[in-house]
Amino acid sequence: MKQIKRYEIIWNAHEDCPVLTVEINPAICTIETLESINNFFINATDRLEDSDGDIIVTVLKMLAATCFTEQTGPTGGWNAEGLISLFDNGNMEGWPPVDGSCGIKILACDVPGVNYDDMTVEEIS
Repeated sequence: MKQIKRYEIIWNAHEDCPVLTVEINPAICTIETLESINNFFINATDRLEDSDGDIIVTVLKMLAATCFTEQTGPTGGWNAEGLISLFDNGNMEGWPPVDGSCGIKILACDVPGVNYDDMTVEEIS
């Protein structure tokens, strides 16, 4: 039986370097499953090439981008269970549940800080 693997996806470009921690059970979440997730969205080939052909890295980066976006949105600040619930019952188009039942489980996700002092507003017209 294949071992469950744990991954940390770090958003290095953000000043807080937030981390998403995920487990993948390869006995449930197969390469074909990951390819299906990637292929559901446009630019699948480009994403895969940008990750040196590693489908696990590709999908984990996609998941991190989705989670970090949710965390910084108007209803963000979710704990792991809150993020998991966003993916329930097909609510997050293109994604399976991320509660472990389909082989992907969110364990934790930092909330990237939004610092309003770092923003400027300019009238452009």
